Amino acid sequence: MKKPGYEPDQTLWEKARRLAEVLPPYPVVRHLLDAAAMTLFLWDRGLSGNQRRCIAVAFDLGDEPERARTLGVHLPELDYSGSGSSA
Repeated sequence: MKKPGYEPDQTLWEKARRLAEVLPPYPVVRHLLDAAAMTLFLWDRGLSGNQRRCIAVAFDLGDEPERARTLGVHLPELDYSGSGSSA
């Protein structure tokens, strides 16, 4: 949900290579949102209940797979937190 007067910073970009020449660089904020959406999709549709519980145990969350889902959605961000270039 967009807050009034708030616009995400799109000056950092993640992807520029292998994009069509007519496309602008791909901002990090959009890449992070895509990664989070895909993580949630895979969690919801690609994992069995037992796999979710195993991940929750690995995160030391006992039998709380929903908390593991919330934590897991942020893991892809760690890979991109140090990357990006000024556009």
